Amino acid sequence: MLNSIISFLDFIISGIVTFLIRESLYVTLLFGVIYSVTLLLRNKHPRIILALWSLLFIRLILPPSLSLPFSGRQLCDNLPFVAHSIDWVHNLVKKYSSPHQKTSQLTGYSLEEDSSNLHHVKVTSVSPLQLPIWRTLLFLSWIMGFCSFFYFYIHRKRQFNHVIRQGQEIKNPDIIKIMRRWRSILNIRRNVEILSSDSLLSPFTIGFLKPVVVIPTCVLGNSNLKILETVIAHELVHIKRYDDVTLRIISIIQLIYFFHPLVWFARRKWLLNREFVCDNIVLSHGQINPLDYGRGLMSILNLNLSGQMEMCAVSGFQTQKSEVYKRILLLKGAKPMNRFKNMSLNILILLLALIILPMAGRSTSASAPNDMVSSVSSAVPLNSKIDFKSPIKSGKLTAAFGNIMHPIKKSIYHHDGIDIAAKLGTTVHAAADGVVLEANLNYKKGEGSGRFIVIKHNDSYTTRYTHLDEVNVVVGQRISQGEQIGTVGNTGLSTGAHLHFEIVKDGTPQNPADFIDLSGIKKAE
Repeated sequence: MLNSIISFLDFIISGIVTFLIRESLYVTLLFGVIYSVTLLLRNKHPRIILALWSLLFIRLILPPSLSLPFSGRQLCDNLPFVAHSIDWVHNLVKKYSSPHQKTSQLTGYSLEEDSSNLHHVKVTSVSPLQLPIWRTLLFLSWIMGFCSFFYFYIHRKRQFNHVIRQGQEIKNPDIIKIMRRWRSILNIRRNVEILSSDSLLSPFTIGFLKPVVVIPTCVLGNSNLKILETVIAHELVHIKRYDDVTLRIISIIQLIYFFHPLVWFARRKWLLNREFVCDNIVLSHGQINPLDYGRGLMSILNLNLSGQMEMCAVSGFQTQKSEVYKRILLLKGAKPMNRFKNMSLNILILLLALIILPMAGRSTSASAPNDMVSSVSSAVPLNSKIDFKSPIKSGKLTAAFGNIMHPIKKSIYHHDGIDIAAKLGTTVHAAADGVVLEANLNYKKGEGSGRFIVIKHNDSYTTRYTHLDEVNVVVGQRISQGEQIGTVGNTGLSTGAHLHFEIVKDGTPQNPADFIDLSGIKKAE
């Protein structure tokens, strides 16, 4: 019972750690691309820049296996240096985050079941009491950090809720008139409550179903109506755009990746460009002169209301002095955006998302197209005898070809190949020249053959490599004998790192020992 619980915890911990590490590496790669583009744009297109930073946060919550045939990741596959760099990082993550990676454990049993046969495989078995300490410590550190930042998040949210409860409703008819006019201009149908408070020194907006705008008492007492209109219009744009919702989502993502400095940097850039966009929207309606709007920003800045953006509230006037200066420089460029330009921008952002967000390599378990398959005969002479080589250089033969005893049911089952136990990540080579028929990455833990590759060598022979950790080929790819096609893994129904290898002739499994030299493979004791 205890072993089962520990095994389950190890599975959960391994999954979380692997996801966080892999997403962190993906975002680091994506950050370089986005930051380079934003430098080229030079704040001239804040909506595009804001969308790019938003895509970075979206990437952090997408599954690592997301792949599209026309994505930038697929284009990288055609560049050998870039593709090998990404694959190296990908393999490194798997090697040090996957469970059951100890190489000394080459005894035990697991069951391998494919669509036609149930096999007995003698492979690695890991004691649940021997979990990798570093991974457990890493997970515990992440839990403690997340809880600490989450406590801070909740604490700040309670502070803002307390301010709202203590706030007083603003009944000044001039301010109410400004509020109603801008609600009409921005077509905001939700009821918006406006309050005053002496608890904070900066205006802010909170809530999305029942939004509230809070204006500090000192702003009301020291500002004219033009400055107040600047504040109110800007805060209402935040309400119009549901910025409180997006800010909460991004804050939660930041809490999850609190350990990643680039996430903090990206959030700050996202906040700044969000303010650029809101400034642009206010001025695009032509109701406020850019000069008056800039004076409004400077007046509030002079009231010493600058500071860091809080995690639970939306405010356009709580930014640093240097950022307010940047916003003022961009005020002259505010122009109305018609529906056609707005729709074109949305389409551009969607295309960017489809290109840069998928980070996984291409994989498929479907058979190769007929034209690719038909070209195999030109790679290897028709029905000629093939000189197969061992797909792995070293390891232990833990299950031979033929009828073997089921370890649990004590019944005889036919094993269609051989099993070679080896270190996780050991290179797997093509046994002969051919073309890839199948390259499957999708699998369920504890079921089937895991990640596998099928290579067609001519009209008679195919080879099959299962339970792989890494698949480095794609369907239709021509393969030379000895070329790396993947790495030894522990995927599918297996309890330890090993390679299951089959040679099939005209649909009938053959004994690999009759075709390849196994002298370099030790036999399990």
